[in-house]
Amino acid sequence: MAFVAPKIIGRTSAPSPVEHLDLSMMSDALQLQNVEIKTIDADILIEGYL
Repeated sequence: MAFVAPKIIGRTSAPSPVEHLDLSMMSDALQLQNVEIKTIDADILIEGYL
């Protein structure tokens, strides 16, 4: 599950929900299954399963 908001902050050392996966190339990307997208005010919730 991830929220996408119209505002982004962070630094190069900022934690990420996927930082432990160490995936840096699109060919390594994981595909989400059963994806649902919902809007909550100005934010977007993307929910899916690996």
